[in-house]
Amino acid sequence: MIRLVCSDLDGTLLPTTDADVAPEDLALIGRMREAGIRFMPVSGRQYRLMRELFRDEAGRLDYIAENGCLVIHDGEIVRRETMPRESALRLIAEASARPEYGILVSGVEHAYIKASTPAFAAMCRDFCRVRFSLWDDLTTIPEPYFKISLWVDDIPHITERLSAWRELFAGELTVVYGGNGWIDFSALGTTKGKALTWYMETYGYQPSEVAMFGDNDNDETALAAVTYSYAMAQAPETLKSRCFGTTDSVGRTLKTLLADRLG
Repeated sequence: MIRLVCSDLDGTLLPTTDADVAPEDLALIGRMREAGIRFMPVSGRQYRLMRELFRDEAGRLDYIAENGCLVIHDGEIVRRETMPRESALRLIAEASARPEYGILVSGVEHAYIKASTPAFAAMCRDFCRVRFSLWDDLTTIPEPYFKISLWVDDIPHITERLSAWRELFAGELTVVYGGNGWIDFSALGTTKGKALTWYMETYGYQPSEVAMFGDNDNDETALAAVTYSYAMAQAPETLKSRCFGTTDSVGRTLKTLLADRLG
């Protein structure tokens, strides 16, 4: 019996990065809660922005944010994966030497960006809706480093770029593709799947009691951690082949999967 439903946001529950959670999906989350089924967003996004998306339901949800760097339970951060400072500084130096990349350093409630072009700052503000400060020297931010993201306007060659960064930080940092030109870096071994597994073990969920929806490279470990794994229709074929099922709508699949309990 499913007791926990987890979902990625961009490209999964949300059709586009600048979309809001649909009213019918918010209503479904409320019905699930009343039936004793917890819903938990699992995303690379900031915790603050994730809360805003869920409006009246926000305070009733737990969250895995920043690709597994933060786990929030009952409004409190219960797990945080921080990046070694020396690795963060090396990454910032390497990215700063490549002017085609914009750099975003995540904080818990805030982000710090070094904008190589005006388009990057505008994209963070208007498209991703990140709360940020322009920060000339990213080695001086007032928080520990836990996730650093690079953005590049070169999606046709993103696979090659991702491979180059992985090679550069092999054995030092986790490097995943977050979609839409974003390459995400976190402490070695930090993944959505590791965070989800810790959450399930800590709060008493078996893999057979959990469903997870995702669409991208950074969802693979979380999908592998549960029995009811669903890849979105547009996901890579290699990801879909490893999942329990595929779908083009989280909401429709949940209504079918949970029909006997939602009434």
